[in-house]
Amino acid sequence: MPVTPWQASLLHRVSRAIDEDDLAEFTRLLRAEPWILAESNRHFEAGLIGQATHRDRPQFIERLFELDPGILRRPPPPRSSPLSGAFVYGKAHLLPLLTRVWPMPDDA
Repeated sequence: MPVTPWQASLLHRVSRAIDEDDLAEFTRLLRAEPWILAESNRHFEAGLIGQATHRDRPQFIERLFELDPGILRRPPPPRSSPLSGAFVYGKAHLLPLLTRVWPMPDDA
């Protein structure tokens, strides 16, 4: 789904709130713009979760989940999973949050 310049600006602000560790702004934007939490934006939401995982900011993942995002209703394909990044970069403590969306791989 194409986004307007205004929507792109809002998506950038949501992402920037994670970078700046501004949970209040993150929450305000997501509550003010419920379209961001639609199932059609689940790939963007996956990116937010990956970004919060990389920055070790579980509070942003928790807040996103509290707001009932589309990613909890219909996960994106496994290739977008931040699980491997959590393992590789020493963020295994985030796995309980991440496995709400992506199941642990069964390599057996």
